[in-house]
Amino acid sequence: RHYAYDHDMVAQCQLWSARAYAEMGWQYEAEDVLSKVQEEHLARKHASLYAAVSADILLKAERHKEAIPFIKIALPDEKRHGYQPRFQYVLGQLYNQQGDKKAARAAYAKVLKLQPDSEMDFNTRLQLAQLEAAPTTAVNLLTKMAKQDKNKHRLDQIYGTLGDIFLSRGDTVKALEYYAMGIEGSTKNGMNKAAVLITAGDIYYEQRDYVNASPCYKEATQILPAQHDDYKRIQRRSETLDQLVVEYSTVQLQDSLQRLSALSEAEQLKIVEKIIADLIKAEEEEAEKAALAAREAELDNGPRSVNTSNMLGGGGSGEWYFYNPQLMRSGQQTFRTQWGNRTLEDNWRRLSKAATSTYIPESDDLSTDSLNTDAGASAQPVETDNHKPEFYLQQIPKTEADFRRSNEQIANALYNMVYIYRDEVEDQALSDEAFEDFCRRFPNEPRLKDLYYMQYLTALKDNRMADAQHYKAEIMRLFPESQEAYIVSQPDYFDRLRKMSVEQDSLYEYTYYAYRNSDYTQVKTNKQYVEDNYPLTPLMPRFLFLNAISVAKTDGQDAFVQELRDMVTRYPDNELAAMAKDMLALMGQGAESQTGGEMASLQARREAEQAAELAEQDTTIS
Repeated sequence: RHYAYDHDMVAQCQLWSARAYAEMGWQYEAEDVLSKVQEEHLARKHASLYAAVSADILLKAERHKEAIPFIKIALPDEKRHGYQPRFQYVLGQLYNQQGDKKAARAAYAKVLKLQPDSEMDFNTRLQLAQLEAAPTTAVNLLTKMAKQDKNKHRLDQIYGTLGDIFLSRGDTVKALEYYAMGIEGSTKNGMNKAAVLITAGDIYYEQRDYVNASPCYKEATQILPAQHDDYKRIQRRSETLDQLVVEYSTVQLQDSLQRLSALSEAEQLKIVEKIIADLIKAEEEEAEKAALAAREAELDNGPRSVNTSNMLGGGGSGEWYFYNPQLMRSGQQTFRTQWGNRTLEDNWRRLSKAATSTYIPESDDLSTDSLNTDAGASAQPVETDNHKPEFYLQQIPKTEADFRRSNEQIANALYNMVYIYRDEVEDQALSDEAFEDFCRRFPNEPRLKDLYYMQYLTALKDNRMADAQHYKAEIMRLFPESQEAYIVSQPDYFDRLRKMSVEQDSLYEYTYYAYRNSDYTQVKTNKQYVEDNYPLTPLMPRFLFLNAISVAKTDGQDAFVQELRDMVTRYPDNELAAMAKDMLALMGQGAESQTGGEMASLQARREAEQAAELAEQDTTIS
């Protein structure tokens, strides 16, 4: 407004306003202001500014191909230090994205001629290696870069790029080898390492190797910011696989311990001594690595003082642990992986629950971590030093009670795995394998009925009618008196189930109305109708409770107690079960239920009493 007469000045201001809007994320406003710039009013020397702003806004809108000509215009006149190499590098990226490998190589070669800073120089050489037509040449170039001392802090990028090259050729085995080297060689928990972890995790996941995918996703979630586009997907997979690995490792561990129990004491001791020797060797190697890393850090940065801010929250923010979401997620996942999902209660570590996270191989040569669990141990003094043989020997089941506890853990883990594979991982084949394993090992387990019914429903949903008929026949053969057998035997049951969602609320309302009007015969009739037609309705506990009260009014205390006990047995966790238990307890102490009595008269008396109280209040006020 002050310099409206200076058209060049006005155009420049509009460009900087557009640039500011773009930096704030206001894409529409940025494009709107840019469209109002009159190019003919700009001085020739400011044409590069117009091109640079246009390119910036187009790139933010992901209109990459349209940005290329503007970058080419802006590049020659760019005088700011370091910006010409940067523009040239972006140009190389865009050409590569568009599939023009030759132009991309030429752009990256120009970056090196402009003598960029060390970081850009490294990234440029990395990009050029990837663009090599011969994979062998690319591998040789990157391997040479990995050996250079100046690149020791960039091994995650180098090996990650090598992994990408082999992955593009379909060689996942070699790709995973290089990704593992990149993860191991990383010295910074930055986005480069996160990218390698995610790619490796995705490969393992696609190969259904969930045990190896889990730690990749878990570590990636501790690096990625919550705002990252891929964060929710990685977090969900990490949490799912954490649960799966806990259950899977429980089965592997208990199987291994049971195999060890079949060996002689001398053979057991030999295996345990090898475990301890491997543990000591691993600790020594870890100590050497830590000492070497400390020496390198001291040479790079000089003596370091204690960083108290990292103690509080990490990242130098001085933020308290419980206000730092990433640290909280890391701690929760680590706990869950080691101990499983534990209830907040006293002495939780002493309780017999599946709580291990380490993968257990199929041999008797167990790792230290695989034996580190308190579950299933014999009742003897507990040794906590994992450098002593007793620490491992005490965990091997010996008595019948030990084996019973061990088998309970295996059964619980397999049962959970069936549902995790089916509902969370969505791998029906492995869910079926876990189901078959459960059936083979625990043919008399009560939960088998639930699993067969779940398999039946899943087969119906997937239109696998032959499998559905098989599961139906097994349910009717093994559990002929169960509700599930009744359900699968009714050809129109699922049609009635859909009808139930519409009818159940109005039916319950009608039943409650009958109860309020002391029509106890109708209450019983409705309860029996629901029992026969909709036995799995979530309102069933309410029908049973109203029926029990109605029985108390008509049939006496013994029948009332029987109905209440039936309800508590069938629905022990329902909110009405607590009230039923209180009633049973009172009758156990001598209280007696009363037959007869009219609900309508009781309701009328209560309403009359409330009206009298209100009238008395009005009189007092007046």
